[in-house]
Amino acid sequence: RLWFGHNGVQDYTRLKEAVFSHQQTNEKLIKRNKVLTADIEDLKLRQEGIEERARKELGMINPDETYIRVLP
Repeated sequence: RLWFGHNGVQDYTRLKEAVFSHQQTNEKLIKRNKVLTADIEDLKLRQEGIEERARKELGMINPDETYIRVLP
């Protein structure tokens, strides 16, 4: 029963691996959440953050700017 039974060594090993896997996933999600929180704070506090996001994601430019695209 110790090796193969319910709550035996095999169950313990399987659960230990599952916990380790979930801990790694949680660490990745925590890092992602920190980046998102920083982005949100940047957007709330500074106009530059909003302009940067508009430039990157929407391709927007200011009315007095000229857009130049350089191809390789």
